[in-house]
Amino acid sequence: AITYDDGGADLSQNERYRYRLWRSWGPGSRCAFVMLNPSTADASKDDATIRRCIGYARLWRFDGIEVVNLFALRSTNPKILYRYDNEFCKGPANDDAIADAANSSSLVVCAWGNHGGLYKRSQSVLIQLRHRCVPQALAVTKQDQPAHPLFLNSNLKPFSWDGRDRR
Repeated sequence: AITYDDGGADLSQNERYRYRLWRSWGPGSRCAFVMLNPSTADASKDDATIRRCIGYARLWRFDGIEVVNLFALRSTNPKILYRYDNEFCKGPANDDAIADAANSSSLVVCAWGNHGGLYKRSQSVLIQLRHRCVPQALAVTKQDQPAHPLFLNSNLKPFSWDGRDRR
């Protein structure tokens, strides 16, 4: 198990939303992952997805991760996002969290899977990201969305992906 120098999460007061999660294990640069929505990981508890992101970051020689999401609403089932409107699912502080993560990371990996097109959220986040970085992906789904990392090969390398090209 890895020991963290620093780790935490920014949650809303009622813990309905998680805007940002971070882990660092050294003084070097961080990479950011932009996924769909947060589940159970918090300031001190990692879930399988966070462990997979840490594995990638270590493979790529980063010393930390930042995790943000298209939607900040916490749920283990992404289908819950379809029950509410965009503003409720996104959360009031989420765009700022995404911008901060992109600005403070050396690499930004888009990894939200096929539900990212909900409410055209992936398109609006990609516009925001393109002003700050060159978005990356690990793989692209058949629906041309950046694949979620959990069930991908653990030794993939990121490639430039801006949502406009087809692979």
